[in-house]
Amino acid sequence: MEILFSRHGETDTNVNGKTHRRDDEMGLNAAGKLQSSKLADAAAKHNVRAIFTSPAKRAIETAQIVGRPLGLQPIVVDDLRERDWGDWNSEPWAEIEPRLKRMTLEERYTFIPLNGESWKQMDERLKRAVDKIAQTVTGNVMVITHGGALRAIVPNLKREELTQSLSYNFDNASVTSFSFSPPDTYAVLTENNTSHL
Repeated sequence: MEILFSRHGETDTNVNGKTHRRDDEMGLNAAGKLQSSKLADAAAKHNVRAIFTSPAKRAIETAQIVGRPLGLQPIVVDDLRERDWGDWNSEPWAEIEPRLKRMTLEERYTFIPLNGESWKQMDERLKRAVDKIAQTVTGNVMVITHGGALRAIVPNLKREELTQSLSYNFDNASVTSFSFSPPDTYAVLTENNTSHL
């Protein structure tokens, strides 16, 4: 079984370097829609049989564009959502990152922004969601999620040290794929692949 992870297509919020709110209704921009249509070609080449998506509008829209030519209706999984930054939502990442860099890695992992969630909480729910998909679905699948979510789940599946998460940066509509072997073995095949775009 192969699991293909993709960050949703581009939004204007991405272009402006800001974080999305949890309840953000921002959809894809023109570039994001084009990226998603090309992502559909990649999904077809990998014989994707099911598509799972974050509940965010930008992710659902991406998943719908990918699924349409394949005749697949995306399945929304709440635990695939982006990290909730609480009161920091909608702030530019350039303002958030310096605050985080003042913390140790362990402090960053467990820090909960006011009205938000910690990196650790996000990490745990993402792993729970991916394990459930891998263990209950037959055939290759695509998971549409977010940049921050991918920075958490990819090193988790690779069983890397926590610090490795900070070195990742996933492009919109990129593909990172793993082969899955029961009960809990994930082997990376590609990372941040944009050759289809």
